[in-house]
Amino acid sequence: MKAGGAYVPLEPGLPPARVEYMLEDAGIEWVLVESGTMKGLPLSGVDVVLMDGAGTEAGWLEEGEEAGELEECKRKVKAENLAYILYTSGSTGRPKGVMVEHRAVSNYVAHARQYLEGMEGGVVSSPLSFDATLTTLLAPLLGGQAGGIAGGG
Repeated sequence: MKAGGAYVPLEPGLPPARVEYMLEDAGIEWVLVESGTMKGLPLSGVDVVLMDGAGTEAGWLEEGEEAGELEECKRKVKAENLAYILYTSGSTGRPKGVMVEHRAVSNYVAHARQYLEGMEGGVVSSPLSFDATLTTLLAPLLGGQAGGIAGGG
């Protein structure tokens, strides 16, 4: 999000045709993935960035910070830019992308932080492609709390 890209979660367990549709519909150019997760994903036509070890190695992020690339990107991100796109269940036959702007996420997180301040956290265990999961994770993370976060299903 800091770099100006929109987050579009792709669940590895989805049918390949649905993932392919989402990639095309959202105009995805880059996919960040761990090598163990990419098996079966239809990733032809997109650039793949392997994130193996990114959660435990700070070096890959520090390279961009040292070059000043992240600061330059943050200056370009505006409130009306997309933060993420989540796809509906497709009950009408085709999944539809719900586009959420940075300003909407910022407003939600600011409210949630005030409302939840001082409360003990719980465990989030729904898929990261579910809107309530994503916003539930953002509020405590932006407030400096990482406890209670478990891998999404």
